[in-house]
Amino acid sequence: MKKILLFIAILISGVAYSQQMAYSALEFTAEENAQDQIAELFDSRYLNKEFKSGGVSLERLGAGRQNGSTHRVVWIYELGNRGLVSETPEERRNFRRGFRNLVESWGEQYSGRIQSWQEGDTSKTPYFHIWLINPADPDAFKKGHDKIVDALPEIFVDQARTVGFGTFDINKQKGASHWVGISGSNSSEDHVNLINEIQTTYAKKIQKHVEARGEVEITGSVMIQVLKRYM
Repeated sequence: MKKILLFIAILISGVAYSQQMAYSALEFTAEENAQDQIAELFDSRYLNKEFKSGGVSLERLGAGRQNGSTHRVVWIYELGNRGLVSETPEERRNFRRGFRNLVESWGEQYSGRIQSWQEGDTSKTPYFHIWLINPADPDAFKKGHDKIVDALPEIFVDQARTVGFGTFDINKQKGASHWVGISGSNSSEDHVNLINEIQTTYAKKIQKHVEARGEVEITGSVMIQVLKRYM
């Protein structure tokens, strides 16, 4: 009986593992005026291709970027189920060779898990503001975060914003253990207006959820623009 229970526990943990979404990011400095060529290269590699899970995002880094890096690639996937359904070693080598030829230097690499995600419309809101944070109680923060998102459909759903929360498990960025990201329609004005709107118009509506999240330290933030997204 104990062996049967152990086997069931392993199966359950395996299911949970396969459903956990994760990401890996690689920052880089593109060669001068190479952005369009990189985008074309990514189209040839990923456009209309089937992924085992998740997808890939090519992004331009803005305010708050580190070490002169200009862009980043983010691979999103279920743990244990990453990559394209069908590709040859030669296709993989050709892509990597072409990519290296368009990169001046490589930057930060980091990975983690996506613990909350509500999809918006990145064709309408392609600019993300990502906060780098250290929540005192990550579980409480996640619960509060999710309740805030649910309480403000007029901010997130009606305005087609994507909002997410996750971890830095490998190579914490600026000392942060977690991140929160929200998309917007332009690189700065829309995001500043969003902060002002939440802190004024909606402050009372979400006050109890903010308090329930507990204390949180913000170690930095960065703006990114989604250039290409393959899912």
